[in-house]
Amino acid sequence: MAEKKTAKVSQPHSHAQIAKLPIITPDMSAEERRKLCVDFFMMQNSFLWTPKTNFDHRTNPDAEIPKKLRTGKIYGGLCYTACSNGNAYRILDYYDEETGVLDIETAHNKERWQVGCQCSAGVHWAWARAQCTARFRGCLDMVEKKGCHKVGPYQYDPELDCYTAEYGTPAICAENGEQVMYESYAQLQPGDGLVYYTSAGHVIMARAKPWVDRDDDGKINGKRSHLIYLDQSQIWKYSMTPAGEVFSHMPNFQKSISFKELFEETYLPITLDIFNEDFKPEVPWMKVNLTGEAVSEEDLKEAVVTSNYVLSDVYVILRDESGKECYRGISRAEDLFFFELPVEKAVDEAEMAKHAGKTVEVLCQSGSGLREVIYKGILK
Repeated sequence: MAEKKTAKVSQPHSHAQIAKLPIITPDMSAEERRKLCVDFFMMQNSFLWTPKTNFDHRTNPDAEIPKKLRTGKIYGGLCYTACSNGNAYRILDYYDEETGVLDIETAHNKERWQVGCQCSAGVHWAWARAQCTARFRGCLDMVEKKGCHKVGPYQYDPELDCYTAEYGTPAICAENGEQVMYESYAQLQPGDGLVYYTSAGHVIMARAKPWVDRDDDGKINGKRSHLIYLDQSQIWKYSMTPAGEVFSHMPNFQKSISFKELFEETYLPITLDIFNEDFKPEVPWMKVNLTGEAVSEEDLKEAVVTSNYVLSDVYVILRDESGKECYRGISRAEDLFFFELPVEKAVDEAEMAKHAGKTVEVLCQSGSGLREVIYKGILK
């Protein structure tokens, strides 16, 4: 019997922890859908880990000063990595669920862009839990036309395709004025977003309804009104767990910002159709175009997984007669909003040829949280 490992962090991250979050159903209320998105983002931003080896993390390959991640120290959430698309599911491919030890060096050396995260990918995976209906590429096109709807009374051209350096969120805030933007911030609810864009941008998510303070004349006091938010940040900071562990993290999960600061940083409040009370989310499903009791490597290479929710990862797994895993290949969604994912990248023909006759499984991870084997047969 294998010796039980000793946890290096309190409450290590795991698929079992993720599975405690509900899978969305058509009868969930808007309030429940909001809570689901916030709870997932909270988990993704705050799970604890300690590195397997010392590692110098850079937000991008050209960063001159790395963050020195050291064994024995505790860290939280995903590391910010420019242009990346990681999430709380796939990081577990490099994580020991018993100890909380993360092989971050191997993860970043093998697939840096798929295990780190950046701001728009962070909210994307959180909103995906509730069947995100927007279709943005990043902060620059989180606009009405792409399904990111205005919150509150502020206005801009609904036909705007994307923000630009010439006409970005600073111009929109200036056109609407301070009090109009304050009244818009006041209508935010949990799960809603706030985005700014100049020549670059950032997006954050409201964790709770804002605190709104009004002066005697009824106008909102921007200095005393504030919002608690979550985001995938680039800056390292420190927090403490309920167990008393001090840990360093990049994401924010309970940061406060005043309305005045939001306006000065030119944030626009946005929401999605999924948070409308009359929105009816679909039951999540995933399928692959494989049939029969046996498949070849060529069948697998030509197979495609489809889903009504965004896809994260597809795994091809081979098992021997005892059920022991003897091969695992992975195909990742390399960008946002993949509803089809070819299996081909999970197929290593030379390696799989050694295991003819073994049981083959196609395991799929959906952004809805659904994780299941969608095909099982014999490898020809």
